[in-house]
Amino acid sequence: MSAAAVISRFPGGSREEAPVRGRAGQDADPRRDWFCAQIEANKTAMFRLARSILRSDADAEDAVSEAVLRSFVHLDGLRKQNSVKSWLMRITANESYRILYRRQDTVPLEELTREPAAPRRDMDGEIGLWDHVKALPDGLRAPVTLFYYEELPISEIADILALTPGAVKTRLSRARVLLWMRLEQEDE
Repeated sequence: MSAAAVISRFPGGSREEAPVRGRAGQDADPRRDWFCAQIEANKTAMFRLARSILRSDADAEDAVSEAVLRSFVHLDGLRKQNSVKSWLMRITANESYRILYRRQDTVPLEELTREPAAPRRDMDGEIGLWDHVKALPDGLRAPVTLFYYEELPISEIADILALTPGAVKTRLSRARVLLWMRLEQEDE
């Protein structure tokens, strides 16, 4: 597929349009502008997913950066514009798992410190629930993050994590039980 055909699929990407001058006298690229707007709209969701898989802010930032790069390079692989969030989340999950696989033999620096970390505020400003979500086992964190924090439907979560919808429901159920037990223990 030619570059003109790819650009024509995106908003404002008509081949006949005169180029619009962007910053510093450069021609504006509607495809790039559309992509940047999509990344801006989904960056928090991408980071939350990566953080829930990797348990490290630095690794999550690396995963999101790689996901943005790979998604832009393979932008012509996006079949439907309305599924861009699922597409970006899938790429982010793949990058997160790739980083996780590469670092299996390393010990995070945070685990070597002897001082307890200061409590962190969760995404909504409350202390507690997000910390419990982060403490869930590896296979349960990502589905919980995508379902409750990103409000994605089960079918999209299944696509993103390469699971069946039934497996996603099972993992959400197990995570709810674990979270409930941990919250009850905290109350005692």
